[in-house]
Amino acid sequence: MNVIANPHGAPKSSDWQDVAYYESLKACDRRHWAWLWSRRNQDNRRLSEDRLGLKRWTQLAPSVWFLKSGRLDDLFRAGHYVFPGKGPQEHPDARLFWRPDLDPCVIDVHAEPTDVSNPLAFDLARFRDKATVLLDPTNREMVLFSEGPRHLQLEVRSGTLVKGPVQLSFSLDGVAHMALRTQVLMRLSVLSESAKMPFALFPPARRGRWWSEALRAHDAECAGATQREIADFLYVRISERPAWKGQETLLKNRVRQLLIAGKKAINGDYLQFLL
Repeated sequence: MNVIANPHGAPKSSDWQDVAYYESLKACDRRHWAWLWSRRNQDNRRLSEDRLGLKRWTQLAPSVWFLKSGRLDDLFRAGHYVFPGKGPQEHPDARLFWRPDLDPCVIDVHAEPTDVSNPLAFDLARFRDKATVLLDPTNREMVLFSEGPRHLQLEVRSGTLVKGPVQLSFSLDGVAHMALRTQVLMRLSVLSESAKMPFALFPPARRGRWWSEALRAHDAECAGATQREIADFLYVRISERPAWKGQETLLKNRVRQLLIAGKKAINGDYLQFLL
């Protein structure tokens, strides 16, 4: 499958003391945070194993995958995201297609064939290292551009991007989430001009430090760490200081809050990161 390695690939829960990994997450945007939490949901993991196996897909080109039977809509209805390959626990950096009705940053596009000399031409061949395309027997087409943890997802409503240069037009119905969608169009414009997806156009999620601590606390608990051990590590081993007794209740309460927030995020609140 078309997988890109990046520094945000999740470690095993037993590696919860990996400082560099959790520090790197503070720079992640909201879409990537939705992925980080959703992949820790056991139901999502089982669904991925049950319905997204390689036997369902034919690879037409290095970045183009065709669903041999059924429809992409059916896969999306069974869960919140799709990618052609093994379960996300085995490929944490897989290029992930979110269900369009859940992610307002998925942009509808219409593609008209054009000549490569057209200054408005958009040629998918320029982005083969970044693009992944999903097709199904009903001619449903979805395109994802990825660079590390940064993603840009399109749904092709008419025409196709896989048969040469096209001129794109866009559907932005209504005013809901207009700011998010306008930002996506800016990202697509920069990608078209420079073939890059700069960090500056993917701002970090709010409260990134808090969510990084919550994710680490969850992974630590899964690895068998106690709340005291988690507090020790997160808060510079305060237990070694004389002030620990006075701070113990406060710090354990903070760890409990992190764990509660993590459980809520895993059990469905991860979708709020998409909004």
